[in-house]
Amino acid sequence: MSGMLARCQASCARFSSRNRMSSWSRKDIAGRIHQTLPFRFRRTEYRFALSQDLFSSHEIDPGSRLLLQELQNSAIDTAGAVYDIGCGTGVLGIVAAREFNAERLVMEDRSALAAAFAEFNAEQNGLAAIAGSFCRAVGAGGLPSAVFDLVLSNVPAKAGQPVRTLLLQHALASCTPGGLCAFVLVKALATETEAELRRLDVAELRVFPHAGHTVFLASPGDRVNTALTRNAASTYHRGTPVLHTIESTSLRQQGIWGLGEFETPSFQTLMLAKMLRSFDATAPLMFWNPGSGLLPSWVRKSFGGRPLTVGTDDALCIMAVHETLLQNRSRRTRVPVSALLSSSIRALQSSVQEGSVIVLSIDASLSSGARSELDRFCEDLSGMSISMVVAGNSAEVSRIERQRWASVHSRSRSRGLRGLVLRIR
Repeated sequence: MSGMLARCQASCARFSSRNRMSSWSRKDIAGRIHQTLPFRFRRTEYRFALSQDLFSSHEIDPGSRLLLQELQNSAIDTAGAVYDIGCGTGVLGIVAAREFNAERLVMEDRSALAAAFAEFNAEQNGLAAIAGSFCRAVGAGGLPSAVFDLVLSNVPAKAGQPVRTLLLQHALASCTPGGLCAFVLVKALATETEAELRRLDVAELRVFPHAGHTVFLASPGDRVNTALTRNAASTYHRGTPVLHTIESTSLRQQGIWGLGEFETPSFQTLMLAKMLRSFDATAPLMFWNPGSGLLPSWVRKSFGGRPLTVGTDDALCIMAVHETLLQNRSRRTRVPVSALLSSSIRALQSSVQEGSVIVLSIDASLSSGARSELDRFCEDLSGMSISMVVAGNSAEVSRIERQRWASVHSRSRSRGLRGLVLRIR
């Protein structure tokens, strides 16, 4: 193995093994595929599985196409190691790795489902031997090593300015001297991004404006400013901690860029808290995608030593839960909280105990794949005396109520939302 590849693998080894999507289930991925699209670049044919639960579920998005087009016109001909930040389904990294004869491809996304799809698509396009995907927030692994010859990112517009700046810094710090960083952003952010890249003292910057997007090709300078990367967790902080009250309990919460509930608790959180009051204070609670972490923190502060498990497919959710628990720690709340990062709610199954209560908040309509996954998860728990507390989108909660595995104990309505307390039978 070359020295470059050894350094690349050492850099990736810092990531938590629980965050690496090497154990995703092919069955779970197949159930979440919305469609498989052919894509031709230069003379190579690719096929990409897309999901309704991920960005650009109906097409290869225009921004990615434009970035690949500008790479094709650049002077780069080979890239030993390729790094795709915010990889989504893996289009940029997979095409670049194939076209530029990469020996190593690393794809990273805050979404565990995206990381799993990226690795699945790499396998489908013949790159399984060189590709790996990781689920983490940008910069969460600490200071990166400059081991990648080509770093790519379709930068999310909604990430927030501090996080976008962190992503640019992290990408430049991950790139080898003489390597190339390629970014694409919506046109509205072009001026801000160009100014930021020039402030970061890149050695060379080329800007390619298009109708709806702008592509940037940047080579790192000798002195990349890594101040934000050193303090990545605080970069995600949105303002100062805010004081909330849930069911007469005061909670402090640190808002996180990219997540909701940074100003007020959601109506789903308030409804779920009211329904959870009726449960035995010692029953093990399991949360799936609890967003900013307000509800687990409320339970921990209100009921003390109750065992908690937090499962999510979003690395930012893990960060938010940790921050919110820290803001509300006390002598009563020293029982550790188990955290699980996975592409599927079915990963909670291994942690379920007799008498567990599963708490689920549904913000919007679920995709058909997500519905099937939830139903299979609940059917597999049949006969274990498991309760579920669910609140959110009225149509989705009504659908759950009609399932054969659901025995409804009580119903709630508030502000257009529905809530259920049910037993899985």
